[in-house]
Parts: sequence; C-alpha cells; structure tokens
Amino acid sequence: MKRKQAVLIPIILLLLPLVMSGMTVNVQAQIQPVHNVAVSVGSLAGIVEEIGGSLVSTTVLLEQESNPHAFILTPQILAIADNADLLVLTGHYEWEKELANQTATPFVSLHDDIAWEDYEDYGAEYSPMPGGIVDEDSPDGNPHAYWLLPRNAIEIANATRAALKILNGTVGNNWDANFASFVDKIENLQLLISELDSIHKFSQLHAIVVTPAEAYVAEAFGIQCDAVLQVEDITISGAMLLEVQSALRNGSAQLI
Repeated sequence: MKRKQAVLIPIILLLLPLVMSGMTVNVQAQIQPVHNVAVSVGSLAGIVEEIGGSLVSTTVLLEQESNPHAFILTPQILAIADNADLLVLTGHYEWEKELANQTATPFVSLHDDIAWEDYEDYGAEYSPMPGGIVDEDSPDGNPHAYWLLPRNAIEIANATRAALKILNGTVGNNWDANFASFVDKIENLQLLISELDSIHKFSQLHAIVVTPAEAYVAEAFGIQCDAVLQVEDITISGAMLLEVQSALRNGSAQLI
C-alpha cells in the first residue's frame, strides 16, 4: 500500500498544473478569434484561454525554456505587445513593468495603479514563503507561480473576464459563461482533491519543496510545506539544510 501511495502522490501532483495550463479538451464550433491577448508566461495562459475561449487568440511572450528573472525585452516582444488588444501579466517580473510602460496596450496584473484590473482587488494574494524565508523582492510572501493555487486562479480569471468585458462588452455573455465553466472545473478539481485526501491523507503530510512554485501545488492538496531548498539563485543555508535532513530522517517531513 505504501508503494502504491508513493507512486500515486507524484501523479496526483501533476493534475493541478495541467488544469491551470489549460490542458482540457473542449469541443467548440470553429469561430474566428476577434481579440489578441498576449500573456507573459505559459503557465498563466491556460487561465486566459479558458475565459477567452474561441473568441481570443493567445500569444505567450516568454519562451518556456527562458529564465523569467533574466529576461530582457526585445523589439519582437514589444511588437507583439503593441499589436495585442490586452496584456495579461503576473506582476512579479521586472520586465513586465518595463513592457507595461513601453506600450499603450491595456493590461491586467496583480497590483498596478495603471492596470485595467488588479487581481488583488478580486482576492488573489501570496501565500507565505515556506520555512519563513523572506524574498527581498516580495517581502509579503511567495510570488512564484501564485496563480497555480486554485483560489488565485479563479480571481485572476475573474479579473481577466472584467478586462475582456471592458474591451468588448457586446460578447460579455460569452466571457461570463466561460468564467462560470472555469469555476466549475476548479471546484470539481477541489472536490477530487478532497475525495483523495480522505483516502491518502494529503492534509496530514509535510513536504520539503525544491522551488517556491511547487509550494502552491502542494498547498492546493493541503500538504504543509516546511521548507524550500532554492529561491531563484539562492539556496538555503547550511543550518537550514541540516534541519531539512533531520526532518526527512525522523519522518516529520514525508515528501520532497
């Protein structure tokens, strides 16, 4: 049974990013997109595609293999942004701020005074960084892939819906219907997690995560994260590493 659970846990942990990345299959009539939306990172694009549906063509600005913290704006990226009807940004990366300042295209973000919509206004927020680590750039919590947390994904989707209705209110019913469908999918995912938790007791587990983004996936399953091994290019201290090793050895942390 333990071996079966050990195999099941990593498989289950894959579900959330897949849902957030829009890897759901819908059969829709072929409709010509009427708006172009540029999204800063691929893992955020799935939310936009769910709300925009067939009326929106989505372009991801950052290549998957690129380091978002070291990314530098190029004329090509600026051209894509200029030609877009809306930008959907995470609000975490410095290059996003530069992009918003260098183009007249309206945008949505976590928090920005000139954004059409702020995710924070709808309830999206950072969770604390595991282990009490403080990110110098984001002292209020963990900014890394916060959109992978289901409740944050819903608030981002809601803000995106509002922006799309500003952009084109004549098809507002489409944006509303797509948002309702997205909420249903998230709620079904959360129901599945709850059912699995009753069997596998995810909420009783403690984990050590390698990167901060993984903490949001674990949190979605109710798994408590006690430490993160690396934040961007900074690894944990030797003293903290000894604590992690001790936790794994004595069983107080069951996953890594």
